[in-house]
Amino acid sequence: MDPMKMLKFSNMISGLRAGHPKVEEFIRAAIKNADEGTVIEMTVTTAKGSRLRANIKLNEKDMELINNVRKEGK
Repeated sequence: MDPMKMLKFSNMISGLRAGHPKVEEFIRAAIKNADEGTVIEMTVTTAKGSRLRANIKLNEKDMELINNVRKEGK
């Protein structure tokens, strides 16, 4: 990836963290407590009241990614 794009992306993530501090806390808690079979559900409610909902059930491959994230976070 282009270094300038990486820097721009990093700045955007920093802005997200500053504007929505609970998101990072939530993700950390979810990663800490997740195990195979855990269901992660997301709901988006638009300004017009429309709802979009999706969920995933964590499998072995997902847990491999999560375990790598856990290791990096230590």
